[in-house]
Amino acid sequence: GGAPSPRSIAMRNKVAQNKGFKAPKRGGPSPIVRLTLTGNHLEYLPPFVGELSALKDLRIDGTLKEPPHHILADGLPSIQTYLRKIGSSRATGTLDLEGMLLSTVQLHYYKLSGLTTLSLSRNDLAEVPHEVIGYKSP
Repeated sequence: GGAPSPRSIAMRNKVAQNKGFKAPKRGGPSPIVRLTLTGNHLEYLPPFVGELSALKDLRIDGTLKEPPHHILADGLPSIQTYLRKIGSSRATGTLDLEGMLLSTVQLHYYKLSGLTTLSLSRNDLAEVPHEVIGYKSP
């Protein structure tokens, strides 16, 4: 057989501000349980992190702007829930961020050009996000 899949992936000092950042290859007998992304100056976590169901340890820097800081502070389950919502919206065209205590929304990081429905009810938004005002359907 081939080499076993890694249970831990470290991507330190490899990626500058999410340019060229791709999901690590998944599959095989050993799901990813630790993901280290320190030293990369990431501005956002890519949605695939929400799909890593076996992930128990996520190591990141304080440079992230997305997900919002209060979601990052809540820990891995909250981070993954938020990112799964972002990721699934690409396929469904619907993004439900209702009741997530958001004060800002920075969806431009995720390039969600196919959204047809966006729910931001019951948040702490002071204004309609710029991405929504300037949104043009494909």
